[in-house]
Amino acid sequence: MLTTKGRDFIRYALKPTSAYDRDIFLHSVANKMACGTKMRSTDLNIFNFINDRRSTYIQTGISDVFLTPMIVSWLHTHGIAQFTPEQATLITAILRGQSVMLSATPGTGKTFAAALGACHKFMHSTITTRCHTLCIAPNDKAARGMARVIGSVAGNGESIARVVTEDLNVHIRGLQSFQPHVLIGTVSTLTKLLDHEKEIFGMKIRKLIDTLIVDEADCVMEQSGGRDLIERLYRREREEISSQLIFLSATIDCETQRHFNLLTKSETNVLRLSDSHFQYTLPEGASFYLYCNRDLLQEKLLIRLLKNIHWMKGSQFRPLIVTRDPSQSRALESAFLANGLKILNDSIEVPSSKFLGEEAKAITQRHLEKSIAEECSSGIALSPGDIRTTDVQSLRGVSYDGVSDVFLIGGVPSSKSFVHVAGRTARFGSLGDVNIIFGPEEAKAMHELCQVHEMPFKISEFE
Repeated sequence: MLTTKGRDFIRYALKPTSAYDRDIFLHSVANKMACGTKMRSTDLNIFNFINDRRSTYIQTGISDVFLTPMIVSWLHTHGIAQFTPEQATLITAILRGQSVMLSATPGTGKTFAAALGACHKFMHSTITTRCHTLCIAPNDKAARGMARVIGSVAGNGESIARVVTEDLNVHIRGLQSFQPHVLIGTVSTLTKLLDHEKEIFGMKIRKLIDTLIVDEADCVMEQSGGRDLIERLYRREREEISSQLIFLSATIDCETQRHFNLLTKSETNVLRLSDSHFQYTLPEGASFYLYCNRDLLQEKLLIRLLKNIHWMKGSQFRPLIVTRDPSQSRALESAFLANGLKILNDSIEVPSSKFLGEEAKAITQRHLEKSIAEECSSGIALSPGDIRTTDVQSLRGVSYDGVSDVFLIGGVPSSKSFVHVAGRTARFGSLGDVNIIFGPEEAKAMHELCQVHEMPFKISEFE
């Protein structure tokens, strides 16, 4: 414990020093005496002074992350003035060359931040004709979305980012002549590409790439061959220089964590980040409504809900219908056709005023300018009057920008899948509604899901 003489020494010794010297002195006193919390009687509270330093907070400004001037200019042009804390932390770690496992709430911009980090690598360095970054996406839509972001930031063209498709003959000829900076694909397409890696690249791909990004890591590992693909691409042998490994997801489970720890056990500078103490976190701006189809079929109840909610929200109504699997999406087609609606390419078109009215019909036919969200997002931007449909598995890693309402139909999903369904709305701090339609036989499963996510199990009344 400090005596009165000791406290007076600290008080008077600080007067003639500069701000920098005072800072150093306070740190040395706190470290040597280990009694920072007991110095509350002094004029300068050492404990509070150290904890109030700005270096302890995440810097989320565009200029604080130290991206290249071209990327900063692009961000300002598109009206992006600040990152989310998750984005700023991830970009900083990528620029430092650290391996990162980030578990963050849906809608915080994980994929966008990883794409910016990949762009910085070849825009800042002298890398010219070498594939240095490889991204594993959970599905084709997510792969095209990441390529779209990189192309928008660094310039369009397959010389910057290329998505590997099922037609390998095209890629064999193209990659032999010129290698893109970033190669993106799914588990199945990249596995096929690895079978011809020596023919295409002249060596193993793992010797070329410096950074391996796994988007929706838990989903990728659950797919057939996903775990083996990551192990084939990540350099971790004794005679190799370890590459940078990035695991991203909103629902990283224990198995995914163990695999990440196993791969990076020889590295000393590894980050494991999460924005919540809970394993799965729902968006803060989402409101949840439960509807039980006691008397109506689920399809008819869904159509009535769509009509009613659109009448209340007007042109701000941008719904996304999520089914359990693709077969249910096809089953919905006949029900919607009977009501003047048609499903094409994961979207429901509005061919007449029978559903949304003349005003919405005029909006859908009007030419809409390309919005900022369309240019810089990793997914699909919804315009007023648009209605899209997808299934639980296909929406992983895809951002449907502007979704005001999510309608879940066809069964109660798992806790992990429900997080991603709810995460299609209320993104980046916005508000959104999640409407869940279930049958009486699914009430028990729905009640358990509500308990897991601490949601009130209250059936919404519908007129």
